[in-house]
Amino acid sequence: MPADEDPDTPPHPGLRVSVLGPGAVGGLLAALLSRAGADVTCLAGPDTVEELNRGGVHVRSAQFGDFAAPMRAAQTLQAPMDVASSPSRPRSSTRRSDGCR
Repeated sequence: MPADEDPDTPPHPGLRVSVLGPGAVGGLLAALLSRAGADVTCLAGPDTVEELNRGGVHVRSAQFGDFAAPMRAAQTLQAPMDVASSPSRPRSSTRRSDGCR
């Protein structure tokens, strides 16, 4: 660690991240980013939004430890984000903007 880094400062303070589809992979990604100091918003359906806003994401992991990560959830974005992530694989019918499948 460089001498000018404070070990108590989160590595991603102020980073605004949206995670589309906080299932198993997206939920873990959102929780890890939140724990690292990022401002995370999960985009999901109404039932999932309600659950996440009430209790956040709870992780039980041999690799990352057990922790709870509070976060915001919404059905649509209300503010600009620095990073957007969709951890699920695109469906075969999805067409990329460059025309490739």
